[in-house]
Amino acid sequence: MKNLVLNFRFGAHKRAPERADLERALNEIFRESALGLTEGDLAEHPSSWLTFGQQLEDRWTIVSVDIYRSGLAILSKYADQDDADPEYEYRCNAVGEAKALQLWDLLTRGAESELVARFRDES
Repeated sequence: MKNLVLNFRFGAHKRAPERADLERALNEIFRESALGLTEGDLAEHPSSWLTFGQQLEDRWTIVSVDIYRSGLAILSKYADQDDADPEYEYRCNAVGEAKALQLWDLLTRGAESELVARFRDES
């Protein structure tokens, strides 16, 4: 069993998001001026993230790609959803809207090895 959840910047979430949902979430991150919010509000909610969960026997593995307003992207994998520390974590700087969408597209397909390769190449 698999589960895909998009967490929007200001708290909303969407199960099984479509491409338009991914684009809307990234729009909130990279086109802040259209939101009409103060810097404090924007800083309080700096990211959106997409998680891909997969049931393996009696546990759920979670792979997540977080996209931050600063252009930072973080790829994390948790062997079990209840783990406090990730199995691995990679960071990539200077990620723009188009690249962020590419990363999330890979995650929607469950292409974990491709994501790891992209993050390793960039770090």
